[in-house]
Amino acid sequence: MDNRDGAPIYTVNDWQDNSEIGSTYDTTTSEPTDHTMSTLASDTASEYFQEIYGRMFPIDENVPPLFPTDDAEVRRLKLQHLSLKLIIGSNYFGPVRNALAESPDGRRKRVLDLFTADGTWVREMAAEFPHVDFTSVDLVPIVPHTRCANILGYEVYDVYNGVAEADNTFDVIHLRYSMSKVNPTPIIRHLRHIAIRQLPSLVRELHRVLRPGGLFLYGEYENEVFDASMGDHAASSTAPY
Repeated sequence: MDNRDGAPIYTVNDWQDNSEIGSTYDTTTSEPTDHTMSTLASDTASEYFQEIYGRMFPIDENVPPLFPTDDAEVRRLKLQHLSLKLIIGSNYFGPVRNALAESPDGRRKRVLDLFTADGTWVREMAAEFPHVDFTSVDLVPIVPHTRCANILGYEVYDVYNGVAEADNTFDVIHLRYSMSKVNPTPIIRHLRHIAIRQLPSLVRELHRVLRPGGLFLYGEYENEVFDASMGDHAASSTAPY
């Protein structure tokens, strides 16, 4: 995105797999470097999307096309965020304040927001915890983001190849509504010939970058799809794969 319009979005250029994390990402901050990151310009952001029946979807075949990625979807995401916040009364649950309390040794704590979407959650959390550094990651650049001093980066890359951070990096990891991005079961299923990655594999990767004693915040839809020919049977029990 154009830096004049908002915070820059960074793409990871040389991320391959977990074996390369040590030399490139083993630092105390996720501040991008010229070696690891490049800024995504506004005129290239459109290359991430394609129009299907009047709605915009990710063009990358690694991204399941379950939901569109256009202005209408951004409005839905914001309403969804507000609804959840009203239900639980906050942007989080559990001992988050304790986990993000200032360290006696002065170390700045860090939070990873995975599949950040429109970025409302990470911006509000950054405002509430100005002494904490946040990193935002998603598969595609949905919207331009607002600059914030303690949001170190809005990053876009193929998370399925691994989280581009060192082991034991984050004090808190936030992930919600991942079912549109990954398959919840150990069996890889296909949607329009696209392999949807497994949730257990993603959780193991998040465990790798979570500090010992860290906090993993995970929220999900209670999804159930029914077979049109057998309305009282869940599709998961009748599907051929």
